[in-house]
Amino acid sequence: MKIRPYRFISLLFFCIILTFNLCYSSTGSSLYSKSCSSTDWPHELSDLEPDPDIFFGRLKNGFRYILLKNQYPKDRTALLLNVNTGSLNEEPEESGIAHFLEHMMFNGSTHFKPGELIDYFQDIGMSYGGDTNAYTTYEDTVYKIILPASDTNTLKDGLLVMSDYARGALLQQTEINRERGVILAEMNERETASFRSYKASTQFSFEGTLLPQRFAIGRKDVLDEADRPLLKKYYDKWYRPENMVLVMVGDFDPAVAETLIAERFKNMQGIDENFTCPDYGEVNHSGIKSFFHPEPELGYTLVSIGVLRNKNPENDSFTYQVKNLYRYMASRIINFRLEQELEVPGIALSSARFYFKDTLDRYQHSGITAQTGGENWWEALDILNRIIKQAIEYGFTDQETEMVKSELISHLQRAVQTRDTRNSLDLARTIVKTINNNRVIQSAAQEKELYEPPIMDASTADLNNALREEWAAEMRLIEVIGDAKIEAGDPTQVINKYYLDLQQQEVTAKSSVGKPAFPYLPELPAVEPEKHEVQPATEASRYSYENGMVLNVKKTSFKKNSISMAIHFGDGEKSLPKGGLSLLADAVVNGSGTATIKESELSMVLAGKSIKYRFRVDDESFSLLGKALTSDIEILFQVLQSILLDPGMRLDVYQAAMKRFDLMYKGLNGDISGGAMLYLKPFFAGNTTTHGLPGKDEFKTLTLDDIKQWLIPQFVNSPLEINIVGDIEEAEIVSLTSKYFGSLPGKVYSENKSEVLPLFPAGRSYETTMPLDEDKGLVQMAWLTDDYWDINRTRRLHILAAVIDERLRKLIREESGASYSPAAFSSNSRIYPGYGMIVTEVMTDRKSLNSVIDQIHEVVQSLHDTPVTRDELERSKQPVLTSIKDRMKTNDYWLSSVLSLSSRHPQQLSWPHTLLEDFNSITTADMSALIEEYMTEDRLATGLIRAGYGGDH
Repeated sequence: MKIRPYRFISLLFFCIILTFNLCYSSTGSSLYSKSCSSTDWPHELSDLEPDPDIFFGRLKNGFRYILLKNQYPKDRTALLLNVNTGSLNEEPEESGIAHFLEHMMFNGSTHFKPGELIDYFQDIGMSYGGDTNAYTTYEDTVYKIILPASDTNTLKDGLLVMSDYARGALLQQTEINRERGVILAEMNERETASFRSYKASTQFSFEGTLLPQRFAIGRKDVLDEADRPLLKKYYDKWYRPENMVLVMVGDFDPAVAETLIAERFKNMQGIDENFTCPDYGEVNHSGIKSFFHPEPELGYTLVSIGVLRNKNPENDSFTYQVKNLYRYMASRIINFRLEQELEVPGIALSSARFYFKDTLDRYQHSGITAQTGGENWWEALDILNRIIKQAIEYGFTDQETEMVKSELISHLQRAVQTRDTRNSLDLARTIVKTINNNRVIQSAAQEKELYEPPIMDASTADLNNALREEWAAEMRLIEVIGDAKIEAGDPTQVINKYYLDLQQQEVTAKSSVGKPAFPYLPELPAVEPEKHEVQPATEASRYSYENGMVLNVKKTSFKKNSISMAIHFGDGEKSLPKGGLSLLADAVVNGSGTATIKESELSMVLAGKSIKYRFRVDDESFSLLGKALTSDIEILFQVLQSILLDPGMRLDVYQAAMKRFDLMYKGLNGDISGGAMLYLKPFFAGNTTTHGLPGKDEFKTLTLDDIKQWLIPQFVNSPLEINIVGDIEEAEIVSLTSKYFGSLPGKVYSENKSEVLPLFPAGRSYETTMPLDEDKGLVQMAWLTDDYWDINRTRRLHILAAVIDERLRKLIREESGASYSPAAFSSNSRIYPGYGMIVTEVMTDRKSLNSVIDQIHEVVQSLHDTPVTRDELERSKQPVLTSIKDRMKTNDYWLSSVLSLSSRHPQQLSWPHTLLEDFNSITTADMSALIEEYMTEDRLATGLIRAGYGGDH
C-alpha cells in the first residue's frame, strides 16, 4: 500500500496526461462544481467531447464505471477502483484513517477471510505489490488489480474483489490491532529528511488550509488508538456508490464487462448520509514572505521563489486547456534556459526546475526551484531571481517559441502514431488522474485536431502574457530548506533582506543562441554486410560486417511505429579501474552532448523529434541506447553515431557532476537507506575498491582524465554490436547501419577486465551506526549463491527468493508488524565467477532490530525444517510467470535480455524458448536442493545499520 503525498518542490515536474490534457503538474483531483459527491462526468460539464472509444456508465445508485477495450498486453485487464475520498475528508480525530482503511481492505472482507486475499491473488498469477496495490492521496483512495486474463470468470473474480473493497470490509478489531504495527512501521520508514522538508514546506506555503493538517500518513496518537468504530464511521460515510468510479482497461468484451459490473454493484448503497464536504481553507499570502527550515540530514539545500494564490474550481473547457497549454509552453522555455544555465562552468546549482501547477483545483501555484550546497544558498537565489526576472521583464525570443511549438506538435503526432499499442495499466492510471482532476478524457486524435491550431498560432506575446499573468501578484514566497547555515541573525530576515536587495539589480535580455548544424560529421561510405543469417529461435536476423560489427534486427508489433536501439561495445563495469568511476562517467558523458555540440544545443537541434538517447555503463559493456518513432530512425542513427565518434567529456560537466555527487554523498549519509549503499554493498563484496560506492574522499580523487583513460580506448578500439527491435523495415535498418557504421575501421573484440574481484564475506558480520535523529535500524542478511550463467539455476534461485520473500512478509509484516516492507531477492553476477547472493532486507525501529534478525533466522531455518510445499511454490511461481508473459511482449525484453551481447553469449538466443517451460518445471525438490546447498550458516554474512548518535561514522 502506498501513500501518494504531494512531493516536495524539487520533484515537481511537468506531466502530460493523455497527450497533454492538463499539461501542467496538478496534484490531486478537483471536486466537481456541484458537490463533493457529484456523479456528473467531466465532459457533461464541459464543451469538450470525450474519447469516442471510451464507454461511460452510471448505475441508478450513482456508481460510475469506465470501459476501454485495449489489447496491450494481450489478454490482460487493469481494474482501478477510484474512491473519491482521502485524508482531506478526515475529521481532526481521524487523521490517518483514510490510509489505515486502505490497508484494512486486504485484511478480511465479505468473500475473503483475513489472509486469504493475497493467497488468492498469488494463486491466479498476481503479485502483491506489483499487480495489486493501493494508494491514498489528499482527495482519493485508489485500488489496483491487474488481472492475468480477461475471460468472464476472471473478470467476475476481479469485480468480486473490487466490490469487497467498495463495501465489504470486515474491519475486525483483531486485524486492526495487527495492522496497526505495519502502519506505524510505514510511518517510521517514511520519516526521512526529505519528508520532513516536504511537510515544513507545505506548512509554510499552505498555511491557513487543511493541507498541512491532513498528511495521508496521519498522526501517531490517532493511529495508536484507532479502533473499529472509528474506521467504520469513515468507511460508512465516504465509501458510497456515488463516490466511486471503476475503471476497466484491457482485452475484454465490454458488453460482458458491463453486465458483470451491474450484477456486482447495482445493489450497493451508502450507509451514513450525514456527511459534509470539507472546507479546504484559503491561503492568504501578500508581500515578500521568506521561510527557512534547517534540515542538515537532507545533505543539500533547496532554494525556491514562488507565487501561490487561491483559485476557484473550474470545469474543463477548450479555453481552459489552451490557457494551460500556453502556461506549459512558457514553463518549457524557462526550463530550457535553466538547462543552459546548468552548463555554465562553476555554476552553484546542481539541478533546477520551473513549474506551473494547480493544487486541488483550489490553489494556483508557480515557482522556480534549485538544489545547491548549503553554503551556496544565496548564490542559488541570485540565479533563480535573475532567470525569472529576465523572463518577466524581457520575455521570450521567437526562436524559443518556435522550439517549444515544434516539441508539442511532435508530441501530438507521436501520441497518434503510438495509440494502438498503449499499455492498459498506463491508460487506466491516466483515466483515473484525468477524471479526478475533473478533466475530459480525450483521444490522441481529438487532441491533435483541437490543439494543434492554437499551438501553431501561439505567439511569443501569448507566452509572455501567460508568464506575466501568473507572476503579476505583489507577493513572493522565498524558501530555503536543507543544510544551509544562516548564523548572522534571524535567518528569515536575512533571506528576506537578501531577496529585496536582489530586486535592485538590473538584468539584461536573454540573447538568442544560434542553432548548431547537425549532423556535422562527414558522411561515411556505405559498406554492406558480408554475411546474413536468420536466427530461428528468436525470428531475428543477424548481419556481420567485415570490420567486426554485428547487427541484430527483430521486427515486432509490440509498440506501433516505434523502435528501440542498443549499441554495445567494450567491457563496461568489468574493466572498471577505480571504484565509483562508472557512476561519474555516466553523468559526464550524458551531460556533455558531444565534443562539438553541448547537451542543451543538441536538445535544441532535436526539438520536434521523438529521439530519446543515453549512454550507460553496463556490467560487461558500454551501451548507447536510443528510442524513436520509425519516422525519425535516421536521425537516431545520426545522434548515436555522433556520440560514439565524437564523445563529449567536458570539463565543466565533470565539475558540475562532482558537485552533484558531493551533495549525493551528504544525502546518503543523512538516510539509513543511503547507508546500505555506502556501507553494506561494499561489505558484501569484501570491500574491494571497484565494487559499490567508494568513500566520499576516495570518490573526490576521481578526475576527468580517469574517465577519458578508461573510456576513450574502448570507444575507439571496440567492435560494435548493434541491436534494433521494433516496428521496422529490415532493409532500411541494414541500409542505415551500413551507411553510418559499416565503414568504421575494423576491430576485433579483446576482453579487458579488472583483476580485482569481489570476495563475499561468508561467516562475517558488519555493524555501524549512522548519526541520524531517527528511530530506525536496517539489516541485510545475505547468503552466497553463484553467478548468472547457469540459467536454470539462476531461475530457480529467483523463485527461492520469492518463497523467502513471502515467508518474511507473513512473519515480519503480517504477524509481528515489525516492518512495512521486508524483502528478499536474488542477485547473480554476469561478470564475476561464482559471485551471487540471496539477500533479505528489513527496516524497522531500533528496539525491534534484534528480534527482526531472529525472525530472519527463523524464516531461513523454517526452509530446512518445513520444506517448501507445492502450493507455496505455485503461489510464488505464478506471479513470476505472469510477469514473464507480459515482459516477453515488449521490445525491451528482446532488446536487453535476448539480443544484446548475444554475439558474445549465443546461449541467450535459446532462452526465450525455454523460459516459461523451465519456470513451470521448477519443483519443490529443486527448492530443497538449493536450500541445502546455499542457505547455510557458513555462507551467511550480516550487515547492520543503526540510526543514532555516537557511532563510528
